[in-house]
Amino acid sequence: MANIVKETVSLSREAGGLLRIVHEQRHDDGIDMGGELVLEQTAASWVADRLDDASEGAPNVDQVIGVDHFTVYSGGSDSQPFVHLHNQRDASAPRGKLYTLGMQVPATKQLVGLLRGA
Repeated sequence: MANIVKETVSLSREAGGLLRIVHEQRHDDGIDMGGELVLEQTAASWVADRLDDASEGAPNVDQVIGVDHFTVYSGGSDSQPFVHLHNQRDASAPRGKLYTLGMQVPATKQLVGLLRGA
């Protein structure tokens, strides 16, 4: 199992009221297990609250908000917990597709702050 040597998240605004999360999770074998996730800016506060809850071990959440269908849950092990955020964005929506992120708790907390400031 490779060790995570670097993990970062960033948030940017895109045209049409979209937010783009970029997650980098670099492992010591050189592989980046990060990715991106797009969501409507109007859902940012809700997603931030659910990520914060999940980082504290709250139950799984599955919620449709407009063209976004979010699933938020925690997983991993006690020594290396992860928070997972999925968005099955409607195919007819701009940037519509399935997005999946799996972050360690510190990166999740960083993303919560970014989303609350969006």
